[in-house]
Amino acid sequence: MLEAEDFPGYHTSGRSAAFYSETYGGPLVQPLTTASLPFLQNPPEAFDGPLVSAPRGALYVGQEEQLGAVREMHGLYPGLDLEIISPERIAALAPALRPAWQATGLWEPAVRDIYTAAMHQGYLRRFQRAGGTVLTGQRVTALRQAGGCWRVQCGGQAYEARILVNAAGAWADEVARLAGVAPVGLTPMRRTMVVLRVPGEEYRAEMPLVLDIGGSFYFKPDAGAYWVSPHDETPSAPAMPSRRNWTWRLRLIGWRRRPPLPSAGRSAAGQALEPSRRTACRFTGSSRMFLASSGARGRAVSACRRPRLPGRCARA
Repeated sequence: MLEAEDFPGYHTSGRSAAFYSETYGGPLVQPLTTASLPFLQNPPEAFDGPLVSAPRGALYVGQEEQLGAVREMHGLYPGLDLEIISPERIAALAPALRPAWQATGLWEPAVRDIYTAAMHQGYLRRFQRAGGTVLTGQRVTALRQAGGCWRVQCGGQAYEARILVNAAGAWADEVARLAGVAPVGLTPMRRTMVVLRVPGEEYRAEMPLVLDIGGSFYFKPDAGAYWVSPHDETPSAPAMPSRRNWTWRLRLIGWRRRPPLPSAGRSAAGQALEPSRRTACRFTGSSRMFLASSGARGRAVSACRRPRLPGRCARA
């Protein structure tokens, strides 16, 4: 395995605030996510225990004009335990919200935190126990086929393999171009994540994940602070956003009081979107290159197992 950075997970895998939600990714992804829960609860030996927490629950909130969106989302998942709840219950679950954001809400009780660092390390251990070697600091500079093999050039080092797995995420199109394979049209995106520290009496560890039904923000408690994201998708090379931008975004999420400046922040600039906003995963037989699940964003973490699906879902 050739890793361009000095350590695996430098970009989105290492910066993910992932959560297990059966509704994340839409109805086509939901069967994959549902089928992944047994693995996340009881993974193989290479993993250090469960990869998910006890249920935290997720609260999708909206203002009065978003009642239709709440009802629409509820109707998309007839087989899941979802409930449209009252403003009074929203206020009890998320007292940090302003009243305007407590007008309507959808409750998804089975949502859990995912221990992404433990998951990532477990996959690496499993790969190494199977005889694999991880080489870091090996950025691909050239690719060519010769004699039925791929020759991969990483600066002064060269490697050969019969089949090339392109798992470069947001940079998968760049790798494809080096290999002379048609790119799929991925767009690298930046997403901002802020660690917001509040006075101890205002922190509620038991509060659920809170998301705007319209997709403009989400936040959740974690280790004495709130992880907050404006759910932005900004075409960008890897970069950190400015503090001014964080503060401006925080004022829009309906917090009851003016939030303090965040104590830390980070941007996951390695996300990618495929043109249809679905996950790109394909094998190009003529070039013997496999594009591994690019453009999946957080779905690749929560929907991590392949279930036995009906033909309709498998084709989708």
